[in-house]
Amino acid sequence: MIAILVAAILIALGILAVFLSAESGKKDERLLVVMLVGGISIVAGIWLIISTIGIFTIIKKIAGLLLLVFGGFMILKFPDIDVYQPKGYTITGIFIGIICAVIGVYLLLF
Repeated sequence: MIAILVAAILIALGILAVFLSAESGKKDERLLVVMLVGGISIVAGIWLIISTIGIFTIIKKIAGLLLLVFGGFMILKFPDIDVYQPKGYTITGIFIGIICAVIGVYLLLF
């Protein structure tokens, strides 16, 4: 747990250092060093997260999130029968959306 907290702090400080350095717009060698240290900090934080959690778990959570978003789209925003499709397609789209959303929630939680 502490490793994740340290990684989050490293990533946040790195992003902030790079953002503030780029925003200042100065052409200074010290600024380049600050940007380089910020980039190294971001990479170190990401490496710490991946080494602590594991790449398979991260890929599984991303896949779950994508399936959940796709399922939510199919359930809520899939075109209605008024738009351009027969009535059976709407029911099929909602059915596929429910399946994808359930699988996505499972992958996110377990």
